[in-house]
Amino acid sequence: MKKCLLFLWLAPLCLHAQMQMNSYNPGTSFTCIAVDSNYNIWAGRSNGVYQLNKSANATTFTALAGTSNFNVQALAADHWGYIWAGHNGRGGSTAAGGGIEQIPINNPAGLTHYSPDRNAQCFTYLARNGIATLNCAGLAVDSNGSVWSAHKYHDLTSSPDYIVTPGTFSFNNMATLGFVSRGTWQDYINGAEPGELPYPAYTCNPTVSQTPQTRNVYCVAAGKNEAWISVGPYTSKSGISFPARVLKYNLDATYTGVSADFATLGIPAGGIFNGLWLTATGDLWVTMSAGKGFAVRRKGNWTYVNTANLSCIFPAGASINANAIWGNRLGQVFIGTNKGLIVYHGSGSVNSKSSYTFYTAATHGLISDNILGGVSEKDSIQWIATSNGIMSSTLGRNYPLIKDTADYHVCNLHAINDIEAQSEQDVTGRKDYHIYHVETEVCTTTGPNGGNCNAEYVYKLMKGNVSLTAPTPFDFPYDVLGVVMLKAANKNTVADMVYRHVSAFDPATMETNSNGGIKYISQVLDGTYLALHNTAPSNKKVPWLSDRVDKDFRAFWMLKQKADNPDSVVACHTYNLYNSQLFINDRVLYDRTLDNWVCGNQLRDTRYDQVWIYPNDKDLTFTNYTQPGHFLSPGKVFRSVVEECGKVKIVTVGTGLSYCGSVGTGENNAIGNIIVGSILFKNIDLRLKKTFEAGH
Repeated sequence: MKKCLLFLWLAPLCLHAQMQMNSYNPGTSFTCIAVDSNYNIWAGRSNGVYQLNKSANATTFTALAGTSNFNVQALAADHWGYIWAGHNGRGGSTAAGGGIEQIPINNPAGLTHYSPDRNAQCFTYLARNGIATLNCAGLAVDSNGSVWSAHKYHDLTSSPDYIVTPGTFSFNNMATLGFVSRGTWQDYINGAEPGELPYPAYTCNPTVSQTPQTRNVYCVAAGKNEAWISVGPYTSKSGISFPARVLKYNLDATYTGVSADFATLGIPAGGIFNGLWLTATGDLWVTMSAGKGFAVRRKGNWTYVNTANLSCIFPAGASINANAIWGNRLGQVFIGTNKGLIVYHGSGSVNSKSSYTFYTAATHGLISDNILGGVSEKDSIQWIATSNGIMSSTLGRNYPLIKDTADYHVCNLHAINDIEAQSEQDVTGRKDYHIYHVETEVCTTTGPNGGNCNAEYVYKLMKGNVSLTAPTPFDFPYDVLGVVMLKAANKNTVADMVYRHVSAFDPATMETNSNGGIKYISQVLDGTYLALHNTAPSNKKVPWLSDRVDKDFRAFWMLKQKADNPDSVVACHTYNLYNSQLFINDRVLYDRTLDNWVCGNQLRDTRYDQVWIYPNDKDLTFTNYTQPGHFLSPGKVFRSVVEECGKVKIVTVGTGLSYCGSVGTGENNAIGNIIVGSILFKNIDLRLKKTFEAGH
């Protein structure tokens, strides 16, 4: 068996919860945000550090005294009870008030200021606190609790001198009192210049023909075993020109020899890497300026994503803001652009649009499309800094799945192994082989209940209600046997088969044909399409059974089915799919006239068919296997929840053979499976759609 997993049932409250959003300080632009170990929220902007004190039930972010002259560009929380704030003072790169602040979360007024060493060409060296420059652009904390900082250059203009202190990165091991920076002027004159970060040229009183090489480091990411920095292009004192790059370091700040530039990613030069995020599993996500999109390094291999290959989640004209990327321990990644928020679901191919959702003010009610930063609180709550205030939200993959560690081998069943083995063989030439496809759009982000239109929400809706995954008696069409016989006799033509079909829905709310009946289009084996209409009175199509009696029978079997089956989808459970009375009558007739003659009376009790259903929380799929004796056995129905470009659809593929084998009766069974299966799962999908739109 390929997959058989045990999953915990999620309570209905989780299934039906709405995406929650709250906004703070509207009309105010914030650049960065962090959450401390007490779950208080800190934000930075052009005039200081702000705090949302949850313990005091604060409803707005308030400014921290003593920070109003800080143009805050980065925030990070460490393991020891501190918030770190990186800034460049006010007034640009020449501001004297820049540096890094260490803020005790239990005593915010007791902040400690970190200044750069005077460590540049043309200066007399003066040790201070070891950070690289006054212009701190990025901060990160690794798994050891050590702080990493990314620095752009700062300069000093004092006639007749013009001196550049080039940017680099700094590293603070908590065992030491200060920071250590790499590639400084002291490294150069002491012969300890790092090969990956040599000192730049023309930093001391350059001539008119010489362009100062500032060597900016724009961002840093640190994780369990490694750290990465982004360095802008520059020319070294020895005359070597370096492109914009990302560099990998061990957690002791030694270079690993691993780097990447735009050429590595196979894209033209220009711009910089302006954001970095390391996932818990070691995947590196890098964002780029100049509208170039982003790239992912997974197991040493790079994948590039941009407007050309994922236009629905990275629209034309979108640019990713600096340091506007973050994630959580579930593997979800959030990328802020000037046109909305890109969310990677945490699983799936990074170059597949179904792995993402694009959130905007128009589609999901964000307070701004200009996303400047963010952080995850307890994984499920996203705090987002925007040009129009701060928003907290459960957006993304709203309610994380419960991870199950049960050994799937306990579910191993011989019958399912046989079906899986059969599906791997080339059996398409057999007369009893059947396959059908059904696709149904369940929702759009702009439609009813659109705020919950994501794949995970729809999957949980299906998992929490087995009738949204497997057939009910009301899903069965009338006159199945007659349809099979008609199709078998006329299988080389396009047949417009008309028969009575009872649905649990009000026809006024469904797609209808010109006669007012419910219309379904299902693909059949020979590539044609079968239109199902309601045009004939039931007493003509079903002379031995009135419409009212049949509805009563179906209602009875629905109650019986509900009583005998769990409400939710539970793996390793046998589901009894009770049939309608009319289907039972057809099946008894079929059994008497054909099955005993050809197939050895292999059908079981006509009242119900039994299936196993296996949900896969990671892939958001359901696999239904028919048990021996099922009318559509041996068969397998694979149902996948697919999200792309603001829409969620259910893709169903049913396939299998007939228990009668590759003979005439088996061929008729195959035709019946195609017709009935297509109708059944289209009806289930439409019921799911109606349930979703009602907000249940």
